[in-house]
Amino acid sequence: MVLSIGAAALLAAIHAHLLPMPRSAFIVAQLVTLAAVVSLIARWLKTVLQARPALAVIRLLPLALFVGLASSMMLSGFSRHDEIYSWNLWAIQHFSHIPYDRTYTQAAYPQLYAYWLASIYGAQGQFESQLLTRFASAIPSLVMIGVAGAFWPQGVRADRRSVTIAALVTLLVLLGTFSTLRLSYADPLMTAALLTSAALLLCHASAPSTLVYLVPGVTCGVIAALTKQPAILWAGGILPLAVAGGVWRRSWPWRSLLIAALGAAVTGSWLLLELSAMLNNQGVVQAGLGDRGLMATAAKAGLKYLIKKPHLLLLLSAGWYVSRRDAWLHALWWLGVLPMLALWFTLGSYEARHGTHVLWFSALILLAALSLRPTADTSMPSFDCGKIAIASPLTMVGSFLVIALTFGLTFSVAHRKGLNLFDGQRLAWLAQISPQGSAFFDAAIRKQSRIWTTSNYNYGIFYGRLPVGRPSRYAPDSTPLEIARELQDFHADFAISAGRFAYGVHSSLLLRLVEACPNSLHQVLVSDDGEFVVFSVNQNELPHCVEELNARVAD
Repeated sequence: MVLSIGAAALLAAIHAHLLPMPRSAFIVAQLVTLAAVVSLIARWLKTVLQARPALAVIRLLPLALFVGLASSMMLSGFSRHDEIYSWNLWAIQHFSHIPYDRTYTQAAYPQLYAYWLASIYGAQGQFESQLLTRFASAIPSLVMIGVAGAFWPQGVRADRRSVTIAALVTLLVLLGTFSTLRLSYADPLMTAALLTSAALLLCHASAPSTLVYLVPGVTCGVIAALTKQPAILWAGGILPLAVAGGVWRRSWPWRSLLIAALGAAVTGSWLLLELSAMLNNQGVVQAGLGDRGLMATAAKAGLKYLIKKPHLLLLLSAGWYVSRRDAWLHALWWLGVLPMLALWFTLGSYEARHGTHVLWFSALILLAALSLRPTADTSMPSFDCGKIAIASPLTMVGSFLVIALTFGLTFSVAHRKGLNLFDGQRLAWLAQISPQGSAFFDAAIRKQSRIWTTSNYNYGIFYGRLPVGRPSRYAPDSTPLEIARELQDFHADFAISAGRFAYGVHSSLLLRLVEACPNSLHQVLVSDDGEFVVFSVNQNELPHCVEELNARVAD
């Protein structure tokens, strides 16, 4: 699954920067990913059918949560904050052969997630419908569930007690990170790729003589690093060090270290190319550290995410405690969790989503420790990696039914709410403003109105569908007169103030301009939360406003 996503993203990257790819290539890539999705669900259903009734219900719970999660994302994905700008906007730009916009982020970001979304638009041949990209953004959560489920007790060892414990661990981490998994951000895909890489590393620990697990594991690690920055720690450092520990203490073949080092070299080479652009990210530094030092920030984050959320503390501490069953596994917990937790509690301390991969990694170590099988050779842990359930025709049919159920549930809810699921930007606008904003959006699209906005989130919604403008410069010394001139130069039909979602000072300046020139701007729409206000711009009156403001400046 992760490899197919990486391949589709690679196609989109080639399409964006080197050679336009035919639509058929993107369609084939999406069909491969769909086959992987169907296969994963079918394999999970097979374990359900093989279990006793009580255990079957337990095994169905994570899959039921996925159905609800996917349906929710199809209704509301790419409607909030950085879902709009950055990730979906960047995907549209990659699809359109346009360099991705860094006006608001300033710093460069890994683009694999945006490339993957762009590959779906490439298969569609357009980006107006975002239903499939919204569904795709839930696939990483399915991967996480599948990886966790691979370490549930199998066969004769699958008694009620052991399956219940494994299910509780999976449900605890799934529900503990559910709010993040509902976001169409890059974090879930990074976590899914990192988790898959870690799981394959554990399988390699069971069979170090073969590279059948390590090669795809290292590849998944690189995919994780190219999806979001925190995984650079894994692919470039933690994974090679874990393999080095296996070579040193457990006599793994040296070729294992060479493969891991190759993955680290690829990650490091990309990092060197992008490092200077990535470091210019003062927004993240300010949000994470503020005016505090590292220790004060980490202490505050510990209080926020562990003391006030004891279930997360339980997940981390249980992973540490139970992993002591195997020295290498325990060392992997320390090697992985400690640096990733440190990064989360400092630069990433301002949002819980930055710790998603830490919690899932600890949960995986916990499940792996619980699934350890006694073996005569104590030099290596033993997992059930080779005993993957093979999907049957019945479970394949069941898999398609699960997907059909997900889409059916989504369309049922959309019908009740009067939503058009085939216009993604319209859905995002209604979520941002209110259901009453539908008439405005439809009229603006029909007339190709020119919209000038003070927020990156509005900009991302209208991008590619309408002429959309924004301030030409972001400086604290901007004035209402400057805003008026920009509205003139852009020939704006509408201007939008954005309250606390504004970028820079221009939203408040726009409101001051409305007060100074009430005949030039008229309020036509307000969002339900009162943050976004849409004004119609009277271009006939605006020159008089500019003259009046110029006169005030002269006085």
